[in-house]
Amino acid sequence: MHLPPNLYIVGTVNMDETTHAFSPKVLDRAFTIELTSVDFREYPPQPANGAAAPDESGQQAMLAAFTRHGRFARIEKGDVAAAVDAHPEIRDDLQSLNELLKRNRFHFGYRIFDEIAQYLHNNDQNGMMTFPEAFDAAVFMKVLPKFTGSRSRLRAPLLSLLAWAIDPIAPDPEGVTTRFEASLSAAGIAPTVLVDGPRYPTVARRALQMLETLETDGFVSFG
Repeated sequence: MHLPPNLYIVGTVNMDETTHAFSPKVLDRAFTIELTSVDFREYPPQPANGAAAPDESGQQAMLAAFTRHGRFARIEKGDVAAAVDAHPEIRDDLQSLNELLKRNRFHFGYRIFDEIAQYLHNNDQNGMMTFPEAFDAAVFMKVLPKFTGSRSRLRAPLLSLLAWAIDPIAPDPEGVTTRFEASLSAAGIAPTVLVDGPRYPTVARRALQMLETLETDGFVSFG
């Protein structure tokens, strides 16, 4: 059966304590989006005063940006190359992260690299986030969801991930481990470990949160 390019199949699944964990191969092919930000100050939203609906050309431009002429689900190698050319740190930072995670067999392959680069290329086109914000979000959605397991399995790779998020150019997992262990008996782990402000704060905060859960529960999952 031929599926036309204007057909969209949309679905959601929960990732929490009520569901079984997804396999790494499933997560490799998905972006895991976490919706936790709630702000009631401007809720419910009010119609914008005097805002005009987009005209026909505006609607067509919006449609073209969304569908990409039937290529909305494809990874374009040209886009990947363009993203890396514009931001060489994509290759450098992901290589640095992979080398750290490989020590505990949590490293990833070309699919993850391509999808992160495609995401960053798309962000360059629409300008919704700064590059560091988009990179932070992409690693959060593509790498962290596969971290599920016991303290003995996850502690070392999570500390490596935290060290990378703090400083991807010169990560110091041993130093981060020392600071983390020293802070366990002190009040406020986060200020002690994230002393200088991480390069990728979303990844760093979640890695630290998961490490804290590991210490108290002995097991943690992303959801």
